[in-house]
Amino acid sequence: MIATPVQTGVPATPVVATMVLFVLVGSLSVALGAANLRSYWTVQARERRPPGQIHDGPVAVEGTVREGTETLVAPFSGEECVAYAVRIAQHYTETTSDGSEWRTKFSDRAAVPFVVEDATGAVGVRPSAETLSLSVAMRGVFGPADAPPDRVREFVEQYDASDAPALSVGPIDFASPNHRYRYVERRIGLDERAYAAGSADPDEAVDGVAPTIVATRNDGLFGSNAGSTAVVSDGDAEVAAGTQLKTSLAYIGVGAVLAGIPASLLWGWFG
Repeated sequence: MIATPVQTGVPATPVVATMVLFVLVGSLSVALGAANLRSYWTVQARERRPPGQIHDGPVAVEGTVREGTETLVAPFSGEECVAYAVRIAQHYTETTSDGSEWRTKFSDRAAVPFVVEDATGAVGVRPSAETLSLSVAMRGVFGPADAPPDRVREFVEQYDASDAPALSVGPIDFASPNHRYRYVERRIGLDERAYAAGSADPDEAVDGVAPTIVATRNDGLFGSNAGSTAVVSDGDAEVAAGTQLKTSLAYIGVGAVLAGIPASLLWGWFG
């Protein structure tokens, strides 16, 4: 007599492995969000001083941006600036389901030293791309019938994806790109307000202005900006804190969903 397998209700090994992968990725996202709260508390707790009253040590400043020794050109708007972060995403449609997603096709960020000043004086700021925390300056979504800004169109033409199907993450499922794009640009422009938290170095100058707030520390989780105590943002401290908090909550929220649902399924199968 041939024995038949006992039906336990536990799915196949690849499905279980995929669920475990989602739990790990979601847990990492929650950890990054929690670590990034350190940046939020830095903005909230760091002592703010007028530019003319900064000497050395950990400090934060806000004021009007002035050019240092050089400037940048924001890729999408063409505006002169001292820092920017840009991204273009393309819309993909799942060919074996009703799902869809946006996938990043191009992203870049850069920063150069600049000066922050007010009526009390001026102080230099030396940021790094990793410590930028910027709000949205321009964004948009467009398709084949739309006319995006010329600079955005040029980037799309340069980084356009092929029409070949691509595999998505998770259970094997093919996805095809379509011609819908989403773009966003964040920047710190000249004569705009800016906030910087870091360590003031009296021996370093930007265009002859000293001391300089060095905001280039990369001491976050896994060497990323998450949890860094150095923050450079457009606007004032409230804007900087709000941006950091939104980033943290986004990481935590996405991670909770990615990890929570698979974890509950695994618990039902093996708990």
